[in-house]
Amino acid sequence: MEKNDNSRALTLLCKIIRILTAPAILAVMLSLILMFTYGETPRSRFILLALFTGVIPVLSYPVCFVVPALRRKGRDFERKAAFVSSTVGYTGGVIWAAVSGAPKTVKIVCLTYFLSVLFLILFNKVLKIKASGHACGIFGPLLTAVMYAGYVWILPCAAILLLVCFSSLYLKRHTLPQLLFGMLCSGTALFLSVGIVQLIPSFSA
Repeated sequence: MEKNDNSRALTLLCKIIRILTAPAILAVMLSLILMFTYGETPRSRFILLALFTGVIPVLSYPVCFVVPALRRKGRDFERKAAFVSSTVGYTGGVIWAAVSGAPKTVKIVCLTYFLSVLFLILFNKVLKIKASGHACGIFGPLLTAVMYAGYVWILPCAAILLLVCFSSLYLKRHTLPQLLFGMLCSGTALFLSVGIVQLIPSFSA
């Protein structure tokens, strides 16, 4: 009985970890970290960054929940609606960052989210290699925090990453290769974004 209780408690803990580290939450956290790191930049820049990368991508969920006709369409429709809202948010973020004169770091973050989705589509739909969207959505912000907010974030970010990996493996939501492929998607997107922002005039301006 005690073993079953411990197993239930660990299962609940792992579910809580996954909820608290949802990509939208990590996106908002990254925006806040950058806001306080770059105090000389207007806060409105980071509020809009959180809007495009964290809020708009998940708007489909409350909409589907509130509207009965959409709720009746089921989970499959909800996933498709989430993909649409994510595409709108990330694409809007890239366009806003490019035309508004946003700081380079903000442009890099917006472009990273946009490219991460493309890499996930490439792996999952084209190459038929399953890559974890959850791992992709948390590794990118954590790596960005370390790169642009300081190495003081290495330990907390590493702890978050390990907790997410453990919870995903324990709950059997993903395998280790799936988690690693997800991290590869956002890691590659981040470094590619850095190069694009540095080399392309419309982004580097």
